Amino acid sequence: MESSSTDVIVNALQQLTIATYDSLRQFDRTYSFDTYKAGLKLLESRGQVKRLVFQAGKTERYVWLLPWYEDEAIRKLEDFKNDVIEYLTTTPSTGKQIKEYFVEKYPAFHQISYLAFRELVASKRVSQLTFIDNLRSVNIYYLPERRSALDELLQKTLDHVDRHGSAYSQDISNSLGVANRLAFALLATLVHEGKVSRFKVGWSYTRHRPVFAFCKEGHEAEAVARYRRLTSELHVQQKQFRLVEDYMAKFGSACNEMKADQSLADLAGSYLERAAKSHWMRGRDTKSVAWSAFFLANKILRQGITPGEIEAYAKIERRILLMVSKDLNDFLQLDVPDLYPNPTDYLQRIATRMKLPRQLESSNGLIETSALMRETNDFLMSLPKTLFFGKRAESMAAAALYLTGSRLGIEGCTQKRISKAADVTEVTIRNIIRQIEAAIPDREVPTVGAVE
Repeated sequence: MESSSTDVIVNALQQLTIATYDSLRQFDRTYSFDTYKAGLKLLESRGQVKRLVFQAGKTERYVWLLPWYEDEAIRKLEDFKNDVIEYLTTTPSTGKQIKEYFVEKYPAFHQISYLAFRELVASKRVSQLTFIDNLRSVNIYYLPERRSALDELLQKTLDHVDRHGSAYSQDISNSLGVANRLAFALLATLVHEGKVSRFKVGWSYTRHRPVFAFCKEGHEAEAVARYRRLTSELHVQQKQFRLVEDYMAKFGSACNEMKADQSLADLAGSYLERAAKSHWMRGRDTKSVAWSAFFLANKILRQGITPGEIEAYAKIERRILLMVSKDLNDFLQLDVPDLYPNPTDYLQRIATRMKLPRQLESSNGLIETSALMRETNDFLMSLPKTLFFGKRAESMAAAALYLTGSRLGIEGCTQKRISKAADVTEVTIRNIIRQIEAAIPDREVPTVGAVE
């Protein structure tokens, strides 16, 4: 085991060049932290690895490397230092911001790069403004030649508080375009210097820390009132988010059940989110609005889901679904041309459920399924509009598909297969065929008694 762990260490250092105990563990989790620690000490006693020592407060931190890679390791450390100097030319920063920067940019080296940064601070190449605030250390790091930029941010922060009477860290972050951590540090600095006052107005349960208001003297009541208003707005937003997330899951399940594309759930969720954030939603039944959003998205994406299917799945009355869908369509300005079901919308869905092949056997040889769909669509468009009144769109589509398939001599288009795919009965198809026969007596229409 000793030989295996030391082999892993050497392999890791060859690839990483430099490493800490933690980065070795992240590179290969085969062995424990203590095993790697013991292996490094063994290799060091043999002269096979070397350590660089960094002072971190009162403790020492070690960075390990292979002796023959020392020059490359030193160059890498210098690259980290140059990188943080370049970063600080753009903005002053807190220690946590710099750590987050390194974690994002150098995931395998973030600890080492932060140690390199601390060396810059120790050598005075990076300056820091530091003080104790409520038993916590506040640090703002900046380049000595860029102190004026920090002073300018502090002055702008003070001007904001003077102008508005009070401020929260998010206000300063939005106003100055700086990170929220830096905004809080700037406000804390003004408190430390006695230029503004601060008091606790609440508690953040997500961050497990108090929420402070920073204000001028005499504006405390305004700060409290604004905090209550902001928290109320936040609660509404969180409720809206949970509502949308809950229905997104329901929409996804509905797509699976109805064999629709998952993009339908995403689009329906975006419609619902927009409605939930508006005054339009007030006083309306949430369930009706949600499934109306689903129905509208279905119409936009031409998924061919019928109001009847949504009614059966979501247990919502068809009449209400269509009524709310009309209002939501107007509010969202979607311009869905025909909210009520159109038979042509369901042809492809029926064909998909029938699992028709790309080419079909007909009386005149092979025919493309797409050609069958076009022929059926043309047939539907040629029928008198009066035939469609009072009939389900999927029933009309099923009857038209059967009639077209029969005319073309396609054996696979039987009443049984079509009725099952369209979720209608064979009796319904035959009844509609009789009505078509009566409406267009001169047209060649297969009789309902045709043998399948």
